[in-house]
Amino acid sequence: MTVLSKSSLNTYITCPRLFKYVYVDKIKQDFTSPQAQRGIAFHQFACDFYDNLHISGTEFQVDQKWLNEQITIMTPDVVPFIKNFVEFEQNRWKVCVEHCPENPSKFFIPVLKEKKILNLGLEIVGIIDRVDLNFDGKSYTALDYKTEIYSTKSWKMTEHRREMAFYKELLETSGLLEGPVTHFCILYPRSNDVWTEVFNGRTLSAFKKKLADVRQEISEGKFDCSVGIFCRYCDMNMVCDMQ
Repeated sequence: MTVLSKSSLNTYITCPRLFKYVYVDKIKQDFTSPQAQRGIAFHQFACDFYDNLHISGTEFQVDQKWLNEQITIMTPDVVPFIKNFVEFEQNRWKVCVEHCPENPSKFFIPVLKEKKILNLGLEIVGIIDRVDLNFDGKSYTALDYKTEIYSTKSWKMTEHRREMAFYKELLETSGLLEGPVTHFCILYPRSNDVWTEVFNGRTLSAFKKKLADVRQEISEGKFDCSVGIFCRYCDMNMVCDMQ
């Protein structure tokens, strides 16, 4: 049985040979890229953020001592992401207050954050960055943090829609939520760009087909190398026999 994560699925789609090296042969990388380190640091900050708030009625304030400590320990390239995120959440708090002044925390505080979900039936696993309750009080939005540069290129948007459909499947089959996941939101703290969209049948059908196709190809041992101009940047280019 091959349990696929969002990352392993994307790896196979990018290059089946790379998937084999990493997930079948289990060749370990000797380093963590600066991009990955930045993502890990920001995700941890965003997870801890909600445990370091002072909320009283409609008043919201970040624990300044904790925030200053975070800014001190973060590398300089992550600090702008933190400041952008705090600004984004301050604005989101105002929206929650306007919608529900008697209990804004109900919609502001995530229902789930950094939650690992394993579904052996679907043979998929993932860590959900965050889930928020929608203003209807019955449905949810799955939210993902991307520390990369925001891009509207069609291939990138297709990739991200597939990732969010992956999370929707995990969440709705987990039994952790009381209603459907109707929306997804991707936050890019580098620039505070936000992409929000309603899930549609086409996105979900495309995801399920791609997942089934990848499983079939893995079972048949299809691990051809997708040779291209980006091979030179591949973490496995020193061991790949296509180089």
